[in-house]
Amino acid sequence: MTDPTAPQIDALRLGIDGLIRRFKIAEAAAGTPEHRLNPIDVQALQFIAARPGCTATAVGQHLGVVATTTSALVDRLVRQGLATRQRVESNRRIVRLDLSAAGKARVEAIVETQNDHCRLMLSSLESQERAALIAAIEKIVNTIG
Repeated sequence: MTDPTAPQIDALRLGIDGLIRRFKIAEAAAGTPEHRLNPIDVQALQFIAARPGCTATAVGQHLGVVATTTSALVDRLVRQGLATRQRVESNRRIVRLDLSAAGKARVEAIVETQNDHCRLMLSSLESQERAALIAAIEKIVNTIG
């Protein structure tokens, strides 16, 4: 296996940047103008959707942010009516997070938009190219963790 060349690295970086930008714009737009979400809010909503009852600490660890940022993020989601907090009766210091009905609907809209983007990207490829792209991305993700 040879090392990647500088032009390959640049091309990959620019390609990833374009995809990320496109996804972020679409994710932020999935909602009403007064309730646009920033990328970290989207990631937090998707994390909570996949792990109902998780703690704010788990959200912060997943996002790689400090506790104060996580607290502000969760406060914002609760204020917007997208997430709920529930104290655990057996240990009142523990607060579990879940999505409200509006939060679940927002995540569904975001995932639908993401799926539309993926469908568009994959439709430009032949079947073998699709399989190769998906396998390559899975390999990269597994390598970098």
